[in-house]
Amino acid sequence: MTLPARLTLIRHGESEANIAQRLIKTGREVEIPVEAYDVRHDSYMRLSPLGVQQAVATGEWLFAEALREAQDALQFADAMGENARAEHIREYIEAGTPRAGFDRFYVSPHIRTQETAYHLRLDGEWRKDDRLRERDWGEVVSHRPMDKEARRFRRLHEWYWQPKGGESLATGLRVRVDSYMASLYRRNGIENVVAVCHGEVSRMFQFVVERLAPEDFLALEADEAKKVHNTMVLQYASVNPTDPTDTERHSHYKWRRAICPWDRSLDWDGGEWVSVDIRKHSDADLLAAVEAWPRLLDRDSTMALPVIR
Repeated sequence: MTLPARLTLIRHGESEANIAQRLIKTGREVEIPVEAYDVRHDSYMRLSPLGVQQAVATGEWLFAEALREAQDALQFADAMGENARAEHIREYIEAGTPRAGFDRFYVSPHIRTQETAYHLRLDGEWRKDDRLRERDWGEVVSHRPMDKEARRFRRLHEWYWQPKGGESLATGLRVRVDSYMASLYRRNGIENVVAVCHGEVSRMFQFVVERLAPEDFLALEADEAKKVHNTMVLQYASVNPTDPTDTERHSHYKWRRAICPWDRSLDWDGGEWVSVDIRKHSDADLLAAVEAWPRLLDRDSTMALPVIR
């Protein structure tokens, strides 16, 4: 059992919920028609007209990229005298790179993700997977400011904080993404998977695939240069995508790139494939993390301590 050679994650286009959140952040919440939002669950939010344009642009990029990669593969196959493979690639190109090369299609059941998937125009046979749904925010809604008490608990630690009636990143979203990755690993014969999902879901895939720590997740969320923009394409590969002579297939994803098709200046790492290196921590790293948090009780505390025998 192996992972698909390529995993492509696509965040949905700009939604009506995104617009409401932006108005709140800029102090313009009075412009939100709260009565309309109050009677519609977050999962039913539509794309904005801009979100549709973003999805269309992303679909066009996927097809153009599939053609470019196929042409590179054909050139290499011809140069190596691999006639049967070259003929197969040539037929694929002449057919218009159907489905942009994907052979398995997944989508979050939310309306904004389904609408995004439709506008990609991949002609896919989509499987709705509830594990790809948006983080459950419970009683926190996109069109109303978060109350003071919720903000206070969230500031203590975003990773472990659980919205009232919702799920935390640590025990909710992370578990769902772990489950999804495990199911991909068990499905043989799948080579190129696309999943249309949500911003925090895409970030959680990064957390799981790259084996990050909670502080890494939060640092990435705060880094504007690593923001998961609407319809951003986050891709992972287990076979070297930059060297056609390197055909080794790894048991885990070793390369990553992130593309924003409607504004390439927002790509991560200049839009290039980068190596995924699993971060390891030295004893000194662990001590530095510990010493960032002074003890609440000093050494002269009069609290009774147990005797260790």
